[in-house]
Amino acid sequence: MNAESVVNTDKTSGDPGPAGKAERSWARRLEQPLRARAVAVWGGGAAVLLAGAVVAFVLVSLWRAPVTERLDTTDELADQAGAIVAEVFTAQAQTWRSDRARAREHVTPQLAASAASGLSDAPPAGVRAVRWEPLSVGVVEAYRDWGTALVVAEVVVTTSDGQQRTETKSVSVDLVRSGDRWLLSGLDELQ
Repeated sequence: MNAESVVNTDKTSGDPGPAGKAERSWARRLEQPLRARAVAVWGGGAAVLLAGAVVAFVLVSLWRAPVTERLDTTDELADQAGAIVAEVFTAQAQTWRSDRARAREHVTPQLAASAASGLSDAPPAGVRAVRWEPLSVGVVEAYRDWGTALVVAEVVVTTSDGQQRTETKSVSVDLVRSGDRWLLSGLDELQ
């Protein structure tokens, strides 16, 4: 029974009786705006939406911070990996010892220990110079304190009689952050 039929019944019967009064009271309550309940529902809904927005903001902020750090690390590695490889592997016969000392400054102590002979021996017989020129760098993994990059370099070996032999090499390099600079911690030649 709807509110209109309750009202019409009241007008025609004259005296609705106790059941009619209850129905009319019930109909009046339905017709009246539910202000207190509506305010509570709308207020509760707004509070839930606000809380959801705050949680979403916090989660996005927490997710975005590591991504930003990785992007910064990726840029640093892309800029520095090729230069580090060139510093470590470029040397000339007349300055071999100082070149090798400079190379040791760009590698981790663990790598320096494992590659001690390569970083301290005399130049190979018949070699005047070795020069690594990075052609491209691709960052494979980048995290705050370490990363891996693929470096493609042109390697020019100058013999003692002045002839040059050029080849392209691809190396996968592992780098770790030490303070404000990157150090070579591992290397695998791919070609």
